[in-house]
Amino acid sequence: MVFGGMSSQATFDAQIESRLEPRSGVQTPGVMAASALQPDIFLSLHDDLTEIEREWRAFEERADCTVFQTFDWLATWQRNIGAREGVTPAIVIGRHEGEILFILPFVVEAGGFARRVTWLGSYLCNYNRPLLAKDFSKRVDATRFVALWREITQLLRSRLHHDVLDLEKMPEMI
Repeated sequence: MVFGGMSSQATFDAQIESRLEPRSGVQTPGVMAASALQPDIFLSLHDDLTEIEREWRAFEERADCTVFQTFDWLATWQRNIGAREGVTPAIVIGRHEGEILFILPFVVEAGGFARRVTWLGSYLCNYNRPLLAKDFSKRVDATRFVALWREITQLLRSRLHHDVLDLEKMPEMI
């Protein structure tokens, strides 16, 4: 899904049905880019849950997550609620040494005066969080996380052109 160049709600609505246009040199579907500050971590952005279903299911088997971050829960939510509400998945996947390091299950909500990025399934979830590799904290220390988060938000801004990043209902510690 490409959100670039939107100047009105009508333009945004017309883009909802389109797919992410990859940058040159993309090796997998979605947008893939090596982090400038974390050259061994590759970020990709996906709007099609079926495109990443196999990888997501395999990762959740070994990841630190709850039922609210599983593919089944979130795909069901998107199919039955999100699609009707007009939200579009914006899933960020971070890979380190070819393996998934994290999945950030976001959506883009368009409405009113602002475009908002928030957690997929947030309305029916007690708390939101990413799916993380069990050894995430060993591979990404606090300093590296700050730089990585900056890269993630830059990727989201450059592709989604949202007004607000709203990460509500997160636990204090993950």
